[in-house]
Amino acid sequence: MTHDTADLDRWCDAAKAAAAAAGEYIVKSSTSFTVATKANHSDLVTSADLRSQEIITSELLTRFPDHALLGEEGADELNTASLNKPTWIVDPVDGTTNFVHSIPEVSVSIGLWIDDHIAVGVVYNPFRGEMFSASLGRGSFLNDTPISVSNQTDLQQAVVIGEFGYERSPEGIDRMMDGVRRLLNANIRSYRVFGSGALDMCYCAAGRVDAVYTGLAGEGWKPWDYAAAWLIAQESNAHVGSLDGSEFSLFSKNMICCTPALREPLLTVLRPTF
Repeated sequence: MTHDTADLDRWCDAAKAAAAAAGEYIVKSSTSFTVATKANHSDLVTSADLRSQEIITSELLTRFPDHALLGEEGADELNTASLNKPTWIVDPVDGTTNFVHSIPEVSVSIGLWIDDHIAVGVVYNPFRGEMFSASLGRGSFLNDTPISVSNQTDLQQAVVIGEFGYERSPEGIDRMMDGVRRLLNANIRSYRVFGSGALDMCYCAAGRVDAVYTGLAGEGWKPWDYAAAWLIAQESNAHVGSLDGSEFSLFSKNMICCTPALREPLLTVLRPTF
């Protein structure tokens, strides 16, 4: 599971350039866009999502015509069979609801899947000018400065992020809120909901927060939410796994990302809910 350094540089530079180009458009379009719904009234798509994906597709496939690209907008459900060649996995606007409501927690997420793993990951917040990136085996960076997870070991001092997604069934709501209740009963320092899963994981990678989780009630993310940030988190020495304690994969329906010392305390709290 190694790649030539020159290849990693080319891929990462291309992903950064594509994210920057899409991000420039997202910022410019933030005062004028159209909105539609997808699965339900909470699941939004805008003209900026669609155009951002077009920009990224053009940027990457022009440079790498032998690669494939799978983006959130218009994509079929991903599976291993659909990833049989180098494939860019893209969320053109992660945090669409934030974008619609002028909340600057919005990102472009681009990950490159090769040979059953993510080789390059880039997550860019164009409103804050923050570019998170990682290449396999070479560490994680924020605007080219190395980053690492926090050294937090005490759950009671931890800042934890959760997301509620689009789950609105009574049973699902109960399970999600039970997770929050259990964490607060464990006396964590603070609970946050930011609205961009890719940025959530990058904030954990940068040591800004200590843990992120999702998937207690079917509200888990999709591969394009995880792809880039998964590598960025791993390369910053974060633990990334499933809530049942098993190994995480691109197709997992739930996830915990945290500083390694908090893995067991968090799973102990969240497993009864899961």
